[in-house]
Amino acid sequence: MEKQREYKNFRFIIRLLTFISVLFTGSLFASPLISEDEINKLIILPEENIELVTQKEIKFHLTIPKTSPLAVEISTPIEQENIVFKTLRKTGTKNNDTLIELWYIFETSGEHKINPLELKIAGHYFYIPFQSLFITDPMEKMVPKLSAKFSSGPWISASSSSSVITSPVSKKIKFTVYIQYSSQVLNIDYTLPKNSLFSKIKDYEIVSSGNPNNHFSYQMIPVCDFEWTPMAKGEIKVPSIKIKALSYDGTIVEVTLPETFITVSNSSIKKQNNFQDKTFQDSFSAIETTEEEIILENSLEKISQKVKERKKLILKFLFIALGTLILFAVIIYFLKIKSPVPYLILSILLLFILITFTALSKKQTAVYTEGAVKSIPELNSGKILQITEYSEVKIIKEINGWYCIQSGTTTGWTKKENVRIY
Repeated sequence: MEKQREYKNFRFIIRLLTFISVLFTGSLFASPLISEDEINKLIILPEENIELVTQKEIKFHLTIPKTSPLAVEISTPIEQENIVFKTLRKTGTKNNDTLIELWYIFETSGEHKINPLELKIAGHYFYIPFQSLFITDPMEKMVPKLSAKFSSGPWISASSSSSVITSPVSKKIKFTVYIQYSSQVLNIDYTLPKNSLFSKIKDYEIVSSGNPNNHFSYQMIPVCDFEWTPMAKGEIKVPSIKIKALSYDGTIVEVTLPETFITVSNSSIKKQNNFQDKTFQDSFSAIETTEEEIILENSLEKISQKVKERKKLILKFLFIALGTLILFAVIIYFLKIKSPVPYLILSILLLFILITFTALSKKQTAVYTEGAVKSIPELNSGKILQITEYSEVKIIKEINGWYCIQSGTTTGWTKKENVRIY
């Protein structure tokens, strides 16, 4: 009878341990196989061969590999003015990936940057960026435009200042004329300016299909190169250039280069010094930018390394605790203790360890990166608070795209994209 009772107790404990282990193993297999580093490298792209024009739905897609749709939660996008979010769809694929499709409408032309998409994958928050887009007006609304670029860098366009460059007398100035929103150039005409030498030195072959899906036809296409040598100082008007071009709707349009002036000086030394000063300033600015990027990468790398070390410590704790429990279970079994109490205690301890491990493994580290921290969750109001950049913070609550974060004794509100969660 004693052996039979002992066998029943042992069988009960084995079943209980097996049940707990199956639950724990199942929760692990339900987790995504993709790593956090792989998720952070994802980017949301527009669908191929689609017109990037205003007032038309543009489809975007994102594939999250090795992740079930059940493990992915999507927050409703909140967009800035002139960008309208329409709808989204989340489906699974044959390869057990998650496909997310989103539709947006852009109300104005120009370069647009959509706010990152907030996802929650297996309890962790991620912000997946969109690819930047240049949105144009529909083809029938496009009118050919002329612009020019000096070899020294500045552009001549409708938004140019009155004096775009400064150049010494008798120095050759080279610039290239570009046309945009045109399927064909029919004729080029220019006026020879006074007190200067001016000539066309190169013609470009222009090939444009006029197809709005053709990226080339939307961009500025080089037409010809000119060489200009001013022979007098002062404010000199850039030579007048006119081009007859065929617009996308078949209309012949005459377009001219915007009226622009340059400053011609009589001192090449001064210009050289200015150029050297500018070169020094640009180089110094580039060094500062590089140093800021290095500091940013180092800060985030330290935080990421800290999170990885914490996870390794938690895993080490799990193996030590499980090993200790197994050792005690073996000792109790070989001592032939009749009472089921030790086995029950071991089972409770095992359950407690697994629950603790699961809770610790899902614990998130929130890091405030940059951006305004305010006393209330509104962009244009509230007192600005000071929280050290790239420091760990505690998330108190979340409201309409804002996090209430706490660092030490300071508590304030900041946009969700200003906080990274590991």
